[in-house]
Amino acid sequence: MVALINVGNMAQLESANVFKGMGSNVLIANLQPAPGQRPTGILPGSFDPEALRAAVPEAKQVAATTITAHDVANRGGMIPTLLIGAKGDLMRIMGLSLQQGRFLGAADADSTYIVLGNGMAQGKSLGDRFHIGHYVYEVVGILAHRDSNPLFPFDPDSAIFLSANSMKRVMPMPYLSTVIVQYSRDTSDAMADQLKTTLLALQPALNVNVQVPALLLNGMDRQSQLFGWLLLSMAGISLLGGGIGVMNVMMMNVAERKKEIGIRLALGARTRDIAVQFLLEALVLSALGALAGCLIGIAGAGVFYRLSAWSTFSLSFASLVLGAASSLITGLFFGLYPALAAAKIEPVRALNDA
Repeated sequence: MVALINVGNMAQLESANVFKGMGSNVLIANLQPAPGQRPTGILPGSFDPEALRAAVPEAKQVAATTITAHDVANRGGMIPTLLIGAKGDLMRIMGLSLQQGRFLGAADADSTYIVLGNGMAQGKSLGDRFHIGHYVYEVVGILAHRDSNPLFPFDPDSAIFLSANSMKRVMPMPYLSTVIVQYSRDTSDAMADQLKTTLLALQPALNVNVQVPALLLNGMDRQSQLFGWLLLSMAGISLLGGGIGVMNVMMMNVAERKKEIGIRLALGARTRDIAVQFLLEALVLSALGALAGCLIGIAGAGVFYRLSAWSTFSLSFASLVLGAASSLITGLFFGLYPALAAAKIEPVRALNDA
């Protein structure tokens, strides 16, 4: 039980760490052409992050991206690479940090400057040139390593960042594919609806799907709790099996010690003295099992943590209390019947059977 509870707790923490870089105060709007409509969208040049921030209450920062795959000359060959056209406060919202140089700003709207993800920067330095399409781009920044976030459609380590406006050099119609808004508090469905309405006002012929990470995190918490209850039920079944084992051991103990029981009863021991004796033995047996189980459970959780390569090891004090208490209660419950059976033995029959 100790091992299962701690493994479940670590699983919950690990699933939450997946979204560690993405707070619950962010909304991500995916923009796609509406079904049955001609391909259209919002061009980077017509999108003003500051205007959207002013139109959406409580919005702190706004960013937009357009994404395409393109062959880039790198390491002596052409490598398919993800190009990210960025506009607004993408670096702050995603929690990106620079290893060298700087990120792209408003002054770089029509420039041929790029910022490399950490994985793309192997052997590269500031000032190096990249051939993308018919243009040559200069590296002005290199990002530090950043784990990918499943909520975003790209991994920053394996991408090249350009100004969204300059994406017109590598694709004919660089429509924005994602708009990200960071709020001053946790997001809600009402905020998602307002963001969707605001974006549809810019381009009605769009299909806007807004992701609410706060709801996703709540769903993950409920899933983790369900997983924890499942582990507890498995531990309960194990306790049931252990309790039956305790009862069998005590029944065998009673059968083998009939002579002792008969002698004690013949010397004046009361039936309750016999019952208390065997009940205490069951409790001692359960207490020793609880102590050994706690130690083995902690060790088992540690081994599982090492083998799974999870980022956080968490030891729940409640698991130790629950594990030890349940073991003692199981020993008391399943030791009661053998104790009562021992107390009901008649002294004469016990001595004769012995």
